[in-house]
Amino acid sequence: MPWMENIKNVVVLVEENRLFDTFAGGLSYSHDIDGLLHTKYELVCARAIPKNVAPDDPNHGISGLNMEVLGTYHPDEEDVDEREEMETMMGFVTEQASTYKTVNLTRAAVAISYYAQDHIPVFATMAENFFSSTDGLRPSLARPAYLTSGTSHGHCRNDASFNVAALPQRSIFQQLSEAGIEWINYHNSTTDPMSNPPTGFNPDALFYTWTLTSGKWKTNIIQIRDFYSEGRQTSSGFMKGIYEALRGSPQWNETLLILTFDEHVGVSVGDGLTYTELSPDGKNMIFDFKRVDVRVPTLVISPWVEKGMIEHKGKNNCKEYTHTSIAAFIAKLWGLDDLTPRTTWSSTFEHLITDKFRDDTPSTVSEPVSF
Repeated sequence: MPWMENIKNVVVLVEENRLFDTFAGGLSYSHDIDGLLHTKYELVCARAIPKNVAPDDPNHGISGLNMEVLGTYHPDEEDVDEREEMETMMGFVTEQASTYKTVNLTRAAVAISYYAQDHIPVFATMAENFFSSTDGLRPSLARPAYLTSGTSHGHCRNDASFNVAALPQRSIFQQLSEAGIEWINYHNSTTDPMSNPPTGFNPDALFYTWTLTSGKWKTNIIQIRDFYSEGRQTSSGFMKGIYEALRGSPQWNETLLILTFDEHVGVSVGDGLTYTELSPDGKNMIFDFKRVDVRVPTLVISPWVEKGMIEHKGKNNCKEYTHTSIAAFIAKLWGLDDLTPRTTWSSTFEHLITDKFRDDTPSTVSEPVSF
């Protein structure tokens, strides 16, 4: 297929803790963005007054997510699975006030503040020039497992199992190795140096070295992660550096960059697993892993991708993009099997790779701003 011939390298950049409305809800370059500006809803109390570093982290537990999105700690899971209209997003302030035991609603409302377009010029420039998904990839709390193996195997928290390779499923890295496709993991040592970097991760300085050479014989997939407790300005600079390094590299013409974010919990199909958590009201809640929840912003960047295209839903399979859509796409690109029932279920995005090469992609993007 022609689209397969156009992409030889896949770079996946995953940033953390930004849901779609917070990070992309204020983008104003298109009325087709289903965000917070051109809204059809009667009630919108979110405002463009974000902090460079948020003072309070929202509750990441399943019960906290239930309150934030559904307005209750104990929803009927079957109803939630079938009815998106239950997702009112009306409980964020309530849960934030409860978590931090505050009656200061201004402080609690920070959980639903969002970035205006001029707060995030790096991301806005990339979104306007490439493809963006306004319903976004659907995220998971057990973050690396969904992204790299298609399931959390029943885990909803980043417990000790993730530190000792205790999950039994095959990872995408194992799958690539078995197929003879080389891959490299990098950590952000440029803006977030670590005294004890994780095993198996290379400093991102080597990534920039890779972009200076053809690289085709060495690797086909590179994943970089950015934990940006330093703030949005630092993280935007990191994104800018990666994009511009790729854009100026010899392999730009055959590279796909996927930029996405991670937040809250997602759906996991199959295995018959359930998860039980003690909610803040003292009662147990049971999660069945069949839900699709909070949106995160996602960009698909390549000279083979149409300029400024926006897509609200997937075109195949479940008609929803999830984080496992990335693994499902890579499986199609290189003729691999599906890792899990969830990757089989997720929509893929190969239709975004066109047969028309663009020579108008920006060589640089805007500078980060301080606020």
